[in-house]
Parts: sequence; structure tokens; C-alpha cells
Amino acid sequence: MLFLWVPQPMLDFAIVRVMPAWGFAYRTCAVWEKDRIGTGYWFRDVNEILIVATRGNVVAPAMGDQALSRIDAPAGRHSEKPEAVAEMIERLYPNVPKLKMFARKPRDGWDVWGNEVVE
Repeated sequence: MLFLWVPQPMLDFAIVRVMPAWGFAYRTCAVWEKDRIGTGYWFRDVNEILIVATRGNVVAPAMGDQALSRIDAPAGRHSEKPEAVAEMIERLYPNVPKLKMFARKPRDGWDVWGNEVVE
């Protein structure tokens, strides 16, 4: 499974170039509704897209266990993602290895890669 954060101007690049290069197929997306206005060219962004993609035979969450497609969470530091998403992934996939790329801090049960991570 791939959970890929994508700002709106990079949506086509993520779906057309990145995901296929990594061997993933688009499945769906969610939207993070932020509590403050961000940057933007055509629109001032107040949300960010979280793409869900799969590779291989990944089973979708059972009916009734799915998360909502709207994530309401305050914006943190620049590019920091909401804690609620990591918690949702842990709840839905408790026994699967997890990797957070471009992480800022360690997280129990996850491998983390990022130049700000201090363990």
C-alpha cells in the first residue's frame, strides 16, 4: 500500500509518473482539510490530497472499517502531516511493516527515513 501526500499542482505528476514508476496503481484519495490558508497559484490551498495506491493483491478495509475521505486536522509545521493519518494506517494495517519517508521524528513500529530524524 502506498499513502502518498500530493499538493494539487503535483497531482498529475504523482499519478502519471511517480506511482507507475514505483509499480503502484491508483485506488482512491482522501482530502486533508487544513485550518489555515496555504500557498497556491490558481487557488490558495486549504487542503492536501492523500492518494491511496496498491501494488499486488492488497485487500481493502472491511465494510464499516473504512476511514472517512475527509481528514479534519490542524496544520502543523511546514509539510508536517496530521497524526490522525498515521493512527488510521496503524488501525487498518496493524500487522504490516510500515515506512514513513521524509519523516521528521521516529514513530514506534515504523521504519522512518528523513534527514530530520534523530533516534
